[in-house]
Amino acid sequence: VRAVLERCNAMQELSAAAFAEALHAAQACGPERGADVKSCLQQASGEASSRLLTRWQERRLSVSSIVAFREAAAFVDEVRSWNGSESLELAEAYSLRAQQALLRAVRKDDGELLELPLARSAAKSLAGLAMDLARFARLLVEHSRTVWGIRNLLTEVASVYPTLNEQLPVVRVHAEFYGRHWDVLERLLHELQRAEGQQTKALRMAELGVACGPIGAHLLHRFDSLEYFGADPTIR
Repeated sequence: VRAVLERCNAMQELSAAAFAEALHAAQACGPERGADVKSCLQQASGEASSRLLTRWQERRLSVSSIVAFREAAAFVDEVRSWNGSESLELAEAYSLRAQQALLRAVRKDDGELLELPLARSAAKSLAGLAMDLARFARLLVEHSRTVWGIRNLLTEVASVYPTLNEQLPVVRVHAEFYGRHWDVLERLLHELQRAEGQQTKALRMAELGVACGPIGAHLLHRFDSLEYFGADPTIR
């Protein structure tokens, strides 16, 4: 738990700092600089990214294993055995993802501005870094909670099923999808819609266990062609 909390807190802190740096860089390299805006943004973003990387390294969370990085770079994290180190392995994987995002920001910057609401703008690379770090922090917590829940269940039923942990299939959690479950469903429906090649073709979705129906209400507002079927045997 401590490893997850340390890494999550570090990612959240640096995410907020990266976004603040993105706003500051955009303000310092405003359009009044003319043709010099791009080079100004590149320099400001590079220096800010280096400071953020140093802060990460000072937290002593850096990981240098190339093999571990290759595993962390995959789109899916796998839990193959339940020996008590599952959440630590997830924490290491997301530490590597955060470290690589920081290194990419240091090494490469496009010098572009990202337009924001309310007539504001931010350095695009730093804003992207902020989003990456926030996403990693959220996914680390979400997936760790899933792992802890499964481990607690194994403990509760151990007296009845003593070898259950050895019989479990490989548990896979996606390392890229970000958001609550309705956000993930929305992304999947978007992909189905694009695969069909027709925005007006009906999408069909069934949900078992709808409770008060918040997921259906969320998705029906976003997909005019969605045909939604919901059922919940616990509601009379």
